[in-house]
Amino acid sequence: MEYPFIIKDDSDYFEITCRDLPALTAIAYCKEDIEKEAIEALQTTFMIYMSDREKIPLPSKKQDGEVVFSLDFRSSLKVALYNEALSQKVTKSEMAKRMGLTPKQVDRIWDVNHPTKFETIEQAFFVLNKKIVHKIISI
Repeated sequence: MEYPFIIKDDSDYFEITCRDLPALTAIAYCKEDIEKEAIEALQTTFMIYMSDREKIPLPSKKQDGEVVFSLDFRSSLKVALYNEALSQKVTKSEMAKRMGLTPKQVDRIWDVNHPTKFETIEQAFFVLNKKIVHKIISI
């Protein structure tokens, strides 16, 4: 997943926002930290959406003046998994029951900062009747 960001240079710092996620705001004090701060803010914003049981908006196409930063593959899968569970109206408790886990373990599966094994994420999609399909493309 690649989200477009708006970076404003306010002389003392860089303000980072994302058109797709209005709640996302971050600050970087040097150019080298912009991507790191943007990704951390993205992950934090996802956790806010999840705690509010709201669908996480998917990224839109980059517009002029925006820069794009990529979310890591595991986090991208977790966002897709969370959104799928929400669209199917599968609660955390129901997901836990289907997977033979506790709701706390499902929290960790959805947590974009937790290093969940890919096999566990794959199992979670399976209980939602979904399958992960890998595709490698040229860049």
